[in-house]
Amino acid sequence: MIKKINIKTISFSELRYLYKNYLKQKSLENNTIKTIYTDSFYILKNSNKDIFWEVVETENDSEAKNILKEILKQKSKTNTLDKTTNSYWYHLKRFRQFCSNPDNIKPPLPSIYEVNRFLKKWNKLENYLLQEQSLDKLFHKLIPKNTNIIDILIKVSTLNDFYSTNILSVFPVAQKIHNINNLDKRLESGDISLVDEIKLINLKNKTVNFFKWFLYIFN
Repeated sequence: MIKKINIKTISFSELRYLYKNYLKQKSLENNTIKTIYTDSFYILKNSNKDIFWEVVETENDSEAKNILKEILKQKSKTNTLDKTTNSYWYHLKRFRQFCSNPDNIKPPLPSIYEVNRFLKKWNKLENYLLQEQSLDKLFHKLIPKNTNIIDILIKVSTLNDFYSTNILSVFPVAQKIHNINNLDKRLESGDISLVDEIKLINLKNKTVNFFKWFLYIFN
């Protein structure tokens, strides 16, 4: 059975992208890739994601194939149902094989293309864009310095809320930042040693690693 945790944590858009890249690596013709790709996600398009995963994950091929056949029967007007089912099933099995190997669903290696691809996605997310602009205004215009504990608390709390960094108690974080000597000068000089200096916070006799908020102000 396909391990759900390996595949279901990925969005369908990302999964489609990874699968298409996987097919391209097989040196297949573009038309062939298009057919395999389209047929593999036929159930998802014409039914729902639960049934799609049921077919992908089941160990009973006959049962999975029958589900596919029933969907084709309802959605398609073909007179060669068995032949059409076999064709779609062939491509779906290829997708199942792809899913069965955890190496296939690893994130692509960093590249200019990948950065631009995710930037395009980012620019379509209005909520994150507005949050980012709000943080820019707060961190760099309204409260550019980090000398006042109240100012630091406002920034830590806002960033924690916007990006769900799970800092359950923001005061110890703000306090540690406030106690660092020459913080603003070190930020201006690009002193990356500040990351290690700030990220470890003691909370209720437990040391927790928090650094997400700091990466923001460092940019």
